[in-house]
Amino acid sequence: MVALIDGARMARALAWLWVETDGDCRDTVSTLLLDAVAAHTPSRATLHFLARLYFERFDTLDAPGGRTRRSVLQKLQDTLRTGALEFGDSAPETAGIVPSLSTHAETLLARSAPEKFAHESYAAGRQYEAAVRFFGTDGFMSGRFGELVRQYLVLEQLKTIPMDDAGPLLTELRSPVLHNAAHIGGHLFGHAALSVMIDRAGEASPPADWQQAVLDIASDPRRVNSDDFRKWWSKLGPVRVRTVTRWIAVDELALFLDSLKSFAAETGNDDMTRMFLPRKKFLEGLLMDGHVESSRLFLGGRARSAVQRRGRSLLSIPLLEGNGVSERALIYLDCGDFHMIEGTHNTKLWAYLLEPPSYVTDWHRYSYTYASLTAGMAEAFDKQHGAPGPLNRNDFVHRAHWQDRVLGYLARHLIHVNPETVLERHDYSRFRRTPEYAMMAALSYDSAARTSKDIK
Repeated sequence: MVALIDGARMARALAWLWVETDGDCRDTVSTLLLDAVAAHTPSRATLHFLARLYFERFDTLDAPGGRTRRSVLQKLQDTLRTGALEFGDSAPETAGIVPSLSTHAETLLARSAPEKFAHESYAAGRQYEAAVRFFGTDGFMSGRFGELVRQYLVLEQLKTIPMDDAGPLLTELRSPVLHNAAHIGGHLFGHAALSVMIDRAGEASPPADWQQAVLDIASDPRRVNSDDFRKWWSKLGPVRVRTVTRWIAVDELALFLDSLKSFAAETGNDDMTRMFLPRKKFLEGLLMDGHVESSRLFLGGRARSAVQRRGRSLLSIPLLEGNGVSERALIYLDCGDFHMIEGTHNTKLWAYLLEPPSYVTDWHRYSYTYASLTAGMAEAFDKQHGAPGPLNRNDFVHRAHWQDRVLGYLARHLIHVNPETVLERHDYSRFRRTPEYAMMAALSYDSAARTSKDIK
């Protein structure tokens, strides 16, 4: 076909065929043919057709993953840039897109032109319609280029809008039509939007609506074997998975502590009321100190109803079943080097130094008996790990100085937890005078010494 492009008329005819909706030549665009078109100094009409091709198809001109081949898109940009310089300065405004390509070549013909278009427009405070008029692309924004510009404008908003005042924008993002739309590099637009949302919030838990929008689009990142995980989280990367998993842990821990506080207040149980703040400090301290990698909350029937009345989603929270457990809550915490089950009412704190039974994180399971997560889980743990099982678990009743026993147990197994983070001030002052503190302090010293040696 290259041999047929023997003059400007044939070049113009080929450019026209490329932009025909049902044209047989739509799939023949190549760098070789663009070289042939450019060799005959494209006319203004030819450039107009090439511009239509550019704005309609943009990145789809290049085959996915075709990095080793010459880029059709880049060759088309070069052709338009050279041709626009030839005609742009002398052409009147009525000449169409060619003067715009000349005047705004640095934006419209940039490597990532839609992103640059959106960024400059947003920074200048131009709405979409005004931006189209400013760049002179009216009539050329219904294709792929315009779609990407609109996507990037949403991303610009996500980067700057107050996270606690983003309701309408988050509603828009929840639409499958938008978040499932093709973006760049083989990714969906949802991947780009979620990346911005997660990175912007960081480790700090974002407003509830912001967090829920992330989960509504990508689902729960703890469900590692799900289709949603493969579609979204596998592309977002392990750092973002950990970040959002931590958001969930913060949220679930807050719900658990609410249940614990409510029980103490409703029953008027003085012991429970007195123990609430130390238990709250201990659990939040583990989270604040970076020990908690993941969590799972379990709620009895009445506890679930209380959470639901506050407008919270229960989709990821399994039901806790059994006699007399309707008001109870349990929470599982994966702390990397150890695992814990903590509960409301008179539940013991259960600590495990090896992987607990896998059913505790079976995301296809939506109900558990209370016993299966307490004494029953200890039995299953022992069966799973054999003789070492009982040596690698312990349980603690919440009575005077229970935290000392937990910290001492962890220290004896060379697991360091900062006592000052998990203990209230008066408990910490007392703990400093115990043998358990000496063990934990020795671990802290050894860890600091190893770190110093590694740095040197």
